[in-house]
Amino acid sequence: MGCGFFIYFFNFFSNFFFTFSKYMLFIIRINIKKIINSMKETQEQLQRRNDLDNGGKLKFKKLCKKFNLEFEEMLERFADYDFLLFYKGKKFIVEVKDRDAIYANYDSIMFEDEKYQKLIKDIEKEQVNGAYYITFINNLAYIYFIPLIIPYKKCKINANKKTYMSDEKIEKEVFFLPKNDLKIIEI
Repeated sequence: MGCGFFIYFFNFFSNFFFTFSKYMLFIIRINIKKIINSMKETQEQLQRRNDLDNGGKLKFKKLCKKFNLEFEEMLERFADYDFLLFYKGKKFIVEVKDRDAIYANYDSIMFEDEKYQKLIKDIEKEQVNGAYYITFINNLAYIYFIPLIIPYKKCKINANKKTYMSDEKIEKEVFFLPKNDLKIIEI
């Protein structure tokens, strides 16, 4: 084993290491691009969700102004409901949703059982006179007064875990509220 073998051995491993390093840097660069793109998508999804959340709240405020109603906005980001509504000496909990225009073609409004259960508990906890679930689609408000017992059959569906937050699907129990059973007001 002479000097030639050592040089051959050194050249082989330095070439291998250099090629391997370039390959690893290429893979790292691709993965960083994927991570950045997924972060952009997540930021866009969050922005879309914020737009819808704020859109529903703005439309509710416009509706209250139109009918001269008093309200108090819940400022906690993850509160169980969005507003307290004061009407003729009574106090109501209000949950608002703003939906894309595509939902205008549907015959019903989806209402999650989990949300219903939370609102029923909040009615008792807050000692209010009831709760409203209001869905805004375009310039229409679909208003449902939440009774203690919903007269509609509960259905199980596969739906996104969180709206605009992930593509992960989970089984949810929901009610489909027929639009013709809801109070509809143009805003």
